[in-house]
Amino acid sequence: MEETGQKTVLLVSAMSGAENLAATLSHEAHVPVQVARNLRSTLAALRRAEFGAVLVDTGTISEETVELIWQRSGLAANMEMRLEGVGATKIIREVSSVMQRREREAEQARREATHALQDEFRQELTGLLLQTELMMREPSMPPSVERKVRVLHDLTDALRVRLRNA
Repeated sequence: MEETGQKTVLLVSAMSGAENLAATLSHEAHVPVQVARNLRSTLAALRRAEFGAVLVDTGTISEETVELIWQRSGLAANMEMRLEGVGATKIIREVSSVMQRREREAEQARREATHALQDEFRQELTGLLLQTELMMREPSMPPSVERKVRVLHDLTDALRVRLRNA
C-alpha cells in the first residue's frame, strides 16, 4: 500500500467543480486532496493508500455506494456532506476541524502507547535488577560468573535510568 499519508483527504464527488474544490481545499486547509469521481476510482484509491479523511458528496454519490466506501475506508475519518450549494468556507472549516481532531487523537494514542511500553519495560528491568542482585548474593558463585552478573546488573540499571529520563 502506498504511503499517501494520513493527512491526505480523498474527495469523492461526481460534481463538475470537484477538482476546483479540491484545489481550494488543499490550499486553504493545507492538506493534500485527491479526487475520485466514482466508486471504481474511489476503491482503487483506497486500495493504493491510506487517507486521513474521506469526504463523500452525498449529492452525487448514492447511499449504497457511500456504505461500500465506508467499509473500505480503513482508519480514515468518514465525512458526508452535500457539496452543491455549500460554500467552500464551510467545507474547509469542516475538513480542517476533522483533520485537527484526527491529529490530536493520533498524538494522544502515541503518548498512551509510549507510556504503556515504558511501564512494561520498567517492570521487566526491575525484575532483571532484582534477579541479578539475588544472584550476586550467592556465596558459591564463581568470580568469573559474578563479574558477568555484575555487568548484566549495571547494563540493566543504565537502561532503567535512561528509560526514566526519557
